[in-house]
Amino acid sequence: MQKAGAVSAPGGLSVPGNMTCLVKERLEEPGVLLTSRPVPSLRSETDVRIKVWATAICGTDKHIFNSEHGTIAAMKPKTGAYTPVVIGHEFCGTVESVGTGVSSLRPGDYVTAEMHLVCGRCYACRTGNSHVCTETRIKGLHDDGCFAQYVVLPESNVILLGRDRDTSKVPPQIAAFLDAIGNAAHTVQSITATAHSVAVLGAGPIGLAAVAFLRTIGASTILVTDAANPKAGFGSELVQQRLKLAQELGADHVFDVADPAQHAEFKKIAHAQPHGGVDAVIEMSGSYRAYEDAFDILRMGGEMALLGLPNGEMKLDFSRRVIFKGITLRGVIGRRMYSTWYFMLDLIASQRSGLREKLQRIVTHPDLSLEQHGQGFDAINRGAGLKVVMYPNGLSG
Repeated sequence: MQKAGAVSAPGGLSVPGNMTCLVKERLEEPGVLLTSRPVPSLRSETDVRIKVWATAICGTDKHIFNSEHGTIAAMKPKTGAYTPVVIGHEFCGTVESVGTGVSSLRPGDYVTAEMHLVCGRCYACRTGNSHVCTETRIKGLHDDGCFAQYVVLPESNVILLGRDRDTSKVPPQIAAFLDAIGNAAHTVQSITATAHSVAVLGAGPIGLAAVAFLRTIGASTILVTDAANPKAGFGSELVQQRLKLAQELGADHVFDVADPAQHAEFKKIAHAQPHGGVDAVIEMSGSYRAYEDAFDILRMGGEMALLGLPNGEMKLDFSRRVIFKGITLRGVIGRRMYSTWYFMLDLIASQRSGLREKLQRIVTHPDLSLEQHGQGFDAINRGAGLKVVMYPNGLSG
């Protein structure tokens, strides 16, 4: 849908002074609006304007597109009326202009960015834990994001990938979703993975990226589960495709746990690990059944990192499942600022175990335009798309 009055040049490129973007206009109505807005200005001497090259659809964007309650509630301002925002928070691009106070970046630099804007003043920020800042605002959720031809960010949030458009270390198809890859990296960092057995519950894009990282850093055994849900349009064939990819990325055992026989086999193999269960569990699905499996298969004294977001509440016997079992339980949000970024970028650049190519295989739709966003969201909603990459300024950026 093109908003009335928007003016676009051939190929979807906006006329000077305007840009094409995707906006969530009404929170309660599913869908997003393809429209035109003025190119954002630098509002501070430390701001950086970036020409977006490639941008990827995230699970959060799917929730926004579908107007799902939890995400929509998070977008509502604490006071006043909602102002429509440009959505999107995963991207890479090139620096177009910088404020007078910017010293580390220059036009032409190939960059990405941490899209969590933190206060720098609260206890969490001042003790090295700014990823859990109490005043966090997220670009693409609370402020204008990157499903647009341009985005403006503070210099401190911008991450250099290469000078003068040098993409040799991180190609745009991967750089487009480094935000999500960072979630996987942070979760893997939250457990002791090297030489340990790890179960990854959920074979979506972040779970698959976690498998690639686990194999790269030397996990001894990797088990991966997912679950078919034909009623939701997520059939066994799609699950098998994801599990096959998980094997190709490094998983030793994969299971569709919606199949009772495979579910039983999963538990059998997990409990047969050397210490009576897996050493660590990474929960990526948000499924209550997956959470139940996680507590069941984890060995005494094991570690669990939780990234998946379940809806509502679940019952948990803390005495039996947590305390008497002596487990370590960690919630994971976002990326540590900025140690996670350097961890994953250094690993990708090192090319250990073909990590770069493995991550690129998670991209199922590599070359859509912003005008084709409907195809992308449809693929994500049907489960047919893992990572969908769009190019607001064309493939050449």
